[in-house]
Amino acid sequence: MRLKSCQRKGADCISDHHHAKTALRFHDKVEANWQGYRANLLTLSKDDLLEKAEEIAAMKYCRDMLTSRKVSQEARDYLDRFTDPLRVVADAWLAERNGDYSTAFDHVLWELRDRQAAEQEYAMEPGYETGETGQSV
Repeated sequence: MRLKSCQRKGADCISDHHHAKTALRFHDKVEANWQGYRANLLTLSKDDLLEKAEEIAAMKYCRDMLTSRKVSQEARDYLDRFTDPLRVVADAWLAERNGDYSTAFDHVLWELRDRQAAEQEYAMEPGYETGETGQSV
């Protein structure tokens, strides 16, 4: 992220410059949080890493979002108060996503059976033909 020199004069220019500096500082803070998290991951066993797959995906997604230009100044100002804003947002993101997905999962299974598109894209066990729904030939 690069700071641009201000072409305008007055309070707007100072405000824009301040927002750009705080955005850059926030970006660097989140990136440092990510690097610390990543360094910790590299000390874990393969099994522990696999157990953390969902958390890792959430941390990476939140890092990508927080370091993009899509985060409002108000959100950055609020999150910048925390030592590890990446962890704060990732934990909230995981909590938000930890609902009951059984209905959605049932819908996915129904869609697979109904459309049978997977039969065209994935290898089938011998004895099953395209178009058969669980029936062996």
